[in-house]
Amino acid sequence: MRTRFKMWWRLIGSAVENAAKQTGKELDFQKLFLEQEEDSEDDISLAETLDVLLKKWPETFHASDVSKLINDNFDDEDVETVRNFLYPTLDKNTKVGPGSVSKQLKKHIGAPVLSDNKTLVLKAVSAREDGSRHAAMGFKIEVIQKQDA
Repeated sequence: MRTRFKMWWRLIGSAVENAAKQTGKELDFQKLFLEQEEDSEDDISLAETLDVLLKKWPETFHASDVSKLINDNFDDEDVETVRNFLYPTLDKNTKVGPGSVSKQLKKHIGAPVLSDNKTLVLKAVSAREDGSRHAAMGFKIEVIQKQDA
């Protein structure tokens, strides 16, 4: 999906984009939403979190990796960014499990956010795709370089 409003894009947005193409005009809802949400606080927090996760795991990662990172690194600024985004009201000393982390991450799958001059998108990866022995779904951050206009 090209926007975080998956059902809307599937039912309406894609049809409107196709109709615009038929008239020779270009309409890109993903680009419009990204421009509109550029300064959104939630998007900024998601972008910062995805940046940290990408730095830690440039390929794929699992909820258990993120859970371990959060639980074992109390005074790391990057970890604090991830923890505060996923669990804004949770006490710092409370441990989080992989199931809970997976649930929190799944909320943001497919939501494109701007970070510097690139777009970051959290993607789900099946166990077969990431080549690991994990039975659980994995995650990866897709990086789309921003094209200058």
